[in-house]
Amino acid sequence: MRLVKVIAFSFIISLNSFCQWSFVPSSPLGTINDIAQINDTIYLSHSNNGVYRSTDGMNSWQQVNNGLNTSQSRSVHQILVYNWNLYASTVNGIYKSTNGGDNWVKKSNGITIGPGAIYEFTESIFENNGTLFTGTWNGIYRSTDDAESWNITNVTGSGIRAKNFTEHSGILFAARESINDPSGYKSFDNGISWVSIPTSSLITTITFLSEPPKLWTGTIHGIWLSTDDGINWVNRSNGLAPDPYNSSIVRVNGYLVTSVKFGGSGMFKSSDEGLHWEDFGQGLPFLNTIEKLLVYNDKIIAATGNGIWQRDESQVIPVELISFTALSNNSVVRLNWLTVTEVNNQGFQIERRKFQDERSEEWINIGFVNGNGTTIEPQNYSYKDDVSEIASTKLYYRLKQINFNGSFEYSDIVEVEIVPSEFALFQNYPNPFNPNTNIRYQLPKESKVVISLFNVLGAEMIELVNEQKEAGSYEFEFNANNLSSGTYFYKLKAGDFVQTKKMILLK
Repeated sequence: MRLVKVIAFSFIISLNSFCQWSFVPSSPLGTINDIAQINDTIYLSHSNNGVYRSTDGMNSWQQVNNGLNTSQSRSVHQILVYNWNLYASTVNGIYKSTNGGDNWVKKSNGITIGPGAIYEFTESIFENNGTLFTGTWNGIYRSTDDAESWNITNVTGSGIRAKNFTEHSGILFAARESINDPSGYKSFDNGISWVSIPTSSLITTITFLSEPPKLWTGTIHGIWLSTDDGINWVNRSNGLAPDPYNSSIVRVNGYLVTSVKFGGSGMFKSSDEGLHWEDFGQGLPFLNTIEKLLVYNDKIIAATGNGIWQRDESQVIPVELISFTALSNNSVVRLNWLTVTEVNNQGFQIERRKFQDERSEEWINIGFVNGNGTTIEPQNYSYKDDVSEIASTKLYYRLKQINFNGSFEYSDIVEVEIVPSEFALFQNYPNPFNPNTNIRYQLPKESKVVISLFNVLGAEMIELVNEQKEAGSYEFEFNANNLSSGTYFYKLKAGDFVQTKKMILLK
């Protein structure tokens, strides 16, 4: 066994025990209903003052209300950025801006008022597969022409106001924050028709988070989880405040964060997939409502009843990896690595490359080793790679550590030298062939190598290799354009070692 290279390294975490929520000084006061982001531009929807825009990382805000001319149109529920257009759902219907919010035009053609209402009360705006959706007072509407016209679906009535539409595994879900039955809706045909999620099967819904196969929902009585596309649900509310109205759910650095809509600190965190929740509201005052969470630039941003609050999570790196080594034993490479702490570690993807030059070959995924989630105990990992079919004297490996939320970190690279334990000549491939085939051989020590091609009568046809070679594995391509179809033999002679194989050329 040969130890080729040992690399010890770390991408060390800085614990976030001193992180807490802070008010964004530039934030508009009052109730912020929604927050949306595209590139470096952030939009806010205000319950009374319309739409705000920030292009400098929330250092300043600009009201962009031209065209939102009534108090009802400036009562904005949700913001959608889609296809470089901006959409706002308001008490007075849907509005659209084609220039980043500088100008707004009402786009509610087909949306009716009532019964029992004096405005459209469009509660939401959502896009899926090029189709727009809104939940209004009297139903769910869809538009296939960028909001120029709207058609009502089979969901009609009074006080519908469907919201927080979510796509999950090809199914659309819509929440209905109401004590009335049903508790929500789902559609299997991109919103053309909807079926009810009855209150008897799930407490009244407020929001959804899709992480296939997991579907989370926040309700007026806590967090629920489904792993079968919303057919069955289990409650995951242990540790939440009494009677929680969970208004938003996000994942950051592998753990779940949920906001409570009414009162108190209003923020909770789970590091074990919702089995237990802990208070995450350090620094928050008593807030009347928390409506929406957004993860942006390593920060959690909260739209609340008292402006915008944020919490910096950039210092949380989930895994402390302190060593990564490679050992070569003939045709098997054994990789070993050690972690001392892990936070929401899904596992390690093992990647290999034949050449050190990054431009010469892409990294390939050769396997995956499960992580240990969250632990403060040291964890040892290993992986065996059979390289008997690889013609290379050196290989390079790295780890791609993946969190439960999909974020990842790469390890340093380890190098291993592959030295065969014996001479060998391998069968060419493909075989039969026309006209190209590959020939591979290996040498346990430096040798003079001669590889020759013979016909069935034993006459030498071509000398394919004649040179001094260092120990290692080798492969080359042989072109038989100038030969006739038939059976041939190729022979390796290296020192005292001689081996012959048969190949078949079919033209």
